[in-house]
Amino acid sequence: YHNLGSGAFADRSAFAGLRAATRDKLGFGLDAHDFDNDGRLDLFQVNGHVNDLRPLFPFAMPAQVFAGAEGGRLIDVSARAGAALGVERVARGLA
Repeated sequence: YHNLGSGAFADRSAFAGLRAATRDKLGFGLDAHDFDNDGRLDLFQVNGHVNDLRPLFPFAMPAQVFAGAEGGRLIDVSARAGAALGVERVARGLA
């Protein structure tokens, strides 16, 4: 959310590149860190549904990594982040 002041906020997830990439995920932990040392914050998110509603909704879900890009945008680089991130898990937190 973007703080507009006076207690008002605007949803900026589509602009940032997060809405489509995270719409079908249920996140339980998020870390903002400059993982690639380029001076921009990147995001690491772990996911997992609270109910086992397969096949309608997956229970275990893959983690995601988003690289910070120009203008406050984020790019999903999960596929390039290594095989461990492709493993679907029922995550309940991130430290």
